[in-house]
Amino acid sequence: MNPVMRAAAERLLQEQQQQEHDARLLMQLRNALLALNVRAELRDNGTALSVRLL
Repeated sequence: MNPVMRAAAERLLQEQQQQEHDARLLMQLRNALLALNVRAELRDNGTALSVRLL
């Protein structure tokens, strides 16, 4: 693999790992909100959190 392709592959892997990390954080936040009886749900394949306030 040439250096340009290697750098591109590494960048893609870093982006994927960051997205997975962000999704885990959103799930933890959702779970904490649910424990407080706040309605929250993950949206957009785990990339956003919807919170309903009354």
